[in-house]
Amino acid sequence: MVTLFTRRSLLIGGSALAASNLMKPIYGAVSCKLDKKISLYNIHTGEFLKETYMHKDDFVPEVMKKIQHFMRDHRNGKTHIIEPELIQLINRLQLNCSVPGLTTFDVISGYRSPETNEMLRRRSSGVAKNSFHTKGCAIDIRLPKHLRELKNLATSYKKGGVGYYPKSGFVHVDIRSQPAYWGAA
Repeated sequence: MVTLFTRRSLLIGGSALAASNLMKPIYGAVSCKLDKKISLYNIHTGEFLKETYMHKDDFVPEVMKKIQHFMRDHRNGKTHIIEPELIQLINRLQLNCSVPGLTTFDVISGYRSPETNEMLRRRSSGVAKNSFHTKGCAIDIRLPKHLRELKNLATSYKKGGVGYYPKSGFVHVDIRSQPAYWGAA
């Protein structure tokens, strides 16, 4: 059997493919072609986490538990489910960052218990009452010598929240539903 491709059929097929790509998850498609790893260093605990968090199209439960423990509130040890969409965002940032190899991000703050969040709010007006950190939906990260690049990359996605704190040396990213940007220019 011979299959004939006309210019029209290729254009229609290409349009359908492009439209299907628009419906992929916000922070990266679940695809066999993507490297589904993250590499993190927790500056408060001294722990490293370098894991493959997906196998085929499924999140690996044991690795998601490791991530939950790794991103715990370092002040009191409390843990919380870390949203898979946040892990996808970290992965996308690491894959798209122009630093060679799988980039390890320093974690300044992952999950924050409500008690810790309230204590930090008393110390600083810059801590939100309903912080995305308390929901497992935010992370403060840094990439030494590439902080602005990290902020620019996160902002380029036009999704979620991006806070830029060059004096404190970190970028906040979260998975809120509407884009929001703040911090130094």
